[in-house]
Amino acid sequence: HDSPEAKLSCPMMALKSSPTEPAQFVFDRCALTGQTGLLAFVVSASQGDAATIESQVITQGQKQLGLPKLQALQTIIDKRATFACTPGLQRPSALIEKNITACGDYIQGPYPSTLEGAVRSGIQAAQSLPLMPQGIQLNDLAGRLAWQGDAVASQRKQREAW
Repeated sequence: HDSPEAKLSCPMMALKSSPTEPAQFVFDRCALTGQTGLLAFVVSASQGDAATIESQVITQGQKQLGLPKLQALQTIIDKRATFACTPGLQRPSALIEKNITACGDYIQGPYPSTLEGAVRSGIQAAQSLPLMPQGIQLNDLAGRLAWQGDAVASQRKQREAW
């Protein structure tokens, strides 16, 4: 969702959701990747068609975030994108054994099961490696990823190949 004045006070915020306000989280893409004016809303277990959900999320963002000029830039729907991230869910630790670290959107961490959560989990795993070269900056890795073609289609293709 795009709006020139769109900026959050922190990189991620939880939203109050309901059947008519379906988004649970919002990410400030500027804080995460430097993309000014872009917010990414997350709706898990959505009900309804894309146009209705998009309209509901815009209205929710305008109301809950105080952004009257908020408008949709792109809507992506993937019914298999995440697991059910419910309150009190115990996610596995990233530490498997000494010098073996797991990463992914499902690993215990401060972010919900999202692409941002997966990337940050990967960065944290890389930084925990004992042979990590000094001086390598991984904190902006998400902003440097460059997709060629349709990223969602690529993700689906890889998942189906598994």
